[in-house]
Amino acid sequence: MTPENDSDAMLAALAQLAVAVENVDYGRAPNLIRACLGWLYNLEVKGEAYLGGDAFRAHRAALPHGDVFAALTWFRGKAVHHLWPVAEENIPVPLKRSTPNGLEPVRYDQDGRTFELRQALRLWPERPALAPDKYGRDLLYDQHVKLRPIMAPLREAATAALAYESSPGGPPAVTHMLQLGDGTLIQGHGA
Repeated sequence: MTPENDSDAMLAALAQLAVAVENVDYGRAPNLIRACLGWLYNLEVKGEAYLGGDAFRAHRAALPHGDVFAALTWFRGKAVHHLWPVAEENIPVPLKRSTPNGLEPVRYDQDGRTFELRQALRLWPERPALAPDKYGRDLLYDQHVKLRPIMAPLREAATAALAYESSPGGPPAVTHMLQLGDGTLIQGHGA
């Protein structure tokens, strides 16, 4: 099925990325991440053309997760123009388990030494030091995206982007609904 518009393309890429991440199929993930980022960027460009730059940024800032939407469109521009990687490769993260004392690392003993079990996750990368972004999106990236697992910020940004499309400041049209493998439901309206 060919996507009918940018929103359909984003939802399709997000659904495929969720499956790839869930199945630890990281070979396909970078292109799907780029597709999602491209969709967010396209919507930003259309929003700025439709409302004007300042009005669009104010509208986006008022949306739930609008800060993540802004951060990821900033990141997309830097990743494309500065050839940044779209995700850190296999960052070892300690596995945690729930205990009566809260979450604790999972440990095991071998040959008299104690080790923490770790899992490899694909995370949003740290950003190199650059001149500050005049709209503060670099700081939003640090606060809301940096070193988080890939899917959460993309889900949040997609929710904000689809909310923009369905708001009075955006062009309403078709209703979009997507349920990801983990049960997350994303709904919005798009042009």
